[in-house]
Order: sequence, then structure tokens, then C-alpha cells
Amino acid sequence: MNDDITFVEKLTNSNDKKQHTTPTLAFLLSNFRLFIFKATQLYLRHPLKLFKPIKYDTLFYLRIVDKYHAGLKKSSRYSNNMFINNLITNNSLCVIYRSIKTNGLSTLYDKVLPPLLANSISGTVLFTTYLTLNKMNSDLLFVNGFVSGIVNTFVNTPLQNFYNNKIINNEPKILELHKNNKSLIKYVITNFNKEDFKSNINTINKKQVMRLLYLREGLSYATYFSVFEKLNDKNKNVWNTLTSGIFATVSLQIVNYPLTRVESIMTNFNVNSYKDFSKSLNELKLFEKRSVTRILYQGFLRNTISNLPSMTTTLILLDYLRDFTND
Repeated sequence: MNDDITFVEKLTNSNDKKQHTTPTLAFLLSNFRLFIFKATQLYLRHPLKLFKPIKYDTLFYLRIVDKYHAGLKKSSRYSNNMFINNLITNNSLCVIYRSIKTNGLSTLYDKVLPPLLANSISGTVLFTTYLTLNKMNSDLLFVNGFVSGIVNTFVNTPLQNFYNNKIINNEPKILELHKNNKSLIKYVITNFNKEDFKSNINTINKKQVMRLLYLREGLSYATYFSVFEKLNDKNKNVWNTLTSGIFATVSLQIVNYPLTRVESIMTNFNVNSYKDFSKSLNELKLFEKRSVTRILYQGFLRNTISNLPSMTTTLILLDYLRDFTND
């Protein structure tokens, strides 16, 4: 009888552990991806910014305020040399140092935490959904990845709407908060409302564009996860996991990048039908004197390189943590 109770207790504890493992693992992956994105921006921000920033730039507010304070001071002797100026005075570490020096350590908590949380939420939702679905049925890799991309987009849309409309495109308000010594966290809580959950695409074909957005994200992550799992499952070793991650990231970009370009064309040309889209592509072909393939994949290599470090290493960590936690 006691043995039975011990067995039940162990089984219950094991189940509890697994229930807590998935969101914890997803949170770790999300923040690891954030760290790699920041690390791969190198030391410079401009003009040698090879790697693009994360979805919600954690230092955007600090840079706006730092730029404002720089305008109040006399220009430095390096101000006419963009390369040296960015190397010595305009890199991320210097911006953080000057922000702390001017406003104290509290500025990191209040001004960096909101975008940091937004990035964590976005990534945690993606990986939690995928890992949970994979537990339920690991054979449906493509479907699990597709649903994960859809759910992630659904959660991320209001965050991105708020970030773009009320922070990125509202620089005067951001400076006003700083001048009046007001909290960015309080500003976010006060101004985040139901309007942010609506599509803010300013075009007559917003429904078509939103459908394409969900389709793009679903197909992209379906490809990303399924390619990695299938290639990595063939031969478990460090080298194979690395190459599987690289192939998965490139495969995601092969799907994602042209659909992003299609979305841009639909938005800029107000495309409402396939006939309109075909006409717009023909106009671009004549204007740019390029084939459809070159138009849709223009800039593909640079974009892929920018995503390769973070998206590949995240998959490597995903594989390691799953083995480590038996998840």
C-alpha cells in the first residue's frame, strides 16, 4: 500500500514537473533569442549595422532621449566623422552609460522593461504553443509549427500596433514623457486599449493583407520547425544539430521573405485581386527591369544573414533543453 502511494506521488510530481517545464523552457528560449539578436548587432549601430534589430528595440527610448540631450550640448570633435562618432560615442554601451549617468539606474527598469517584456511575451507564446502541440502529437510537425505561427501573430499584433503607433511613430510624446519625468511603464498601461487589437494597416485591402500575414507566419514557422526536427532526428550530434538549424532558418526565409515582399506590394499598390497583383508586378518589372523572382527575393541574402545567428542558435538551445529536461 505504501509502495503504491509512493509510486502515485512520484508520478504526480513528475507530471507537475512536465507541466511547468514547457512555459519555462519557452521563456528561456525567447530571452535567449533576444540576447543573440542584441549581440549580433555587433558593437556599432550605424553605419555598419549588419544585423537588423529585434522586433521591439529595447534601447529605442534611451536612444531618443540620448539624441535629445546630445542636441543640447556642443558637438564633439568627432561629430563630422560618422564612423568614428558611432564607434566611440554612439554604440549601445555608451547610450546605456549616459542614460544611467543622467537619469539613474531607474531608467533601465522603467524605459527598457516594456520592450523587453514585449519581446519575451512574443517568443514565449511561440515556443510554448509549439512545445505543447508537439507533446500532444509529435508526428504533426508541420501543422504544429503552422498553428504556433498563427497564435504568435494573433498575440503579437496588438503589441506591435501599440509599439509602432504610440512609441516608434510618436517621438514627440516620448520626449514629453522624458521632459516631464513621467513613467514609460505607466504610459504603456494607460494607453494600451482595445483599439490596439484592431488592424492598423492603412489600406483599402486590409483584410487580404491580414490573411496573407497570418498565412506567411504560419507557413514560415511550419517550415522552420519541421525542417529542423526532420533533419536533426536523422543523426543526433552537435554538427548535425547546427546544420539542421541553419537549413531550418534558411528554409524559413525562403518562404517568409517573398511573402513579405508580396505583402508590401499589396499594401503599397492597394491590390484587391490577383489581376491587380499581376498588374502591379508587371509595372515593377518594367520599372526595375528585373524578373519576378529577383523582385521578390531582392535583399534575401542580407536578410537571411541577419536572422541566421539568433534563429539557428535558438533551435540548438531548444534541442539541448528538451534533452536536458526530458521534455
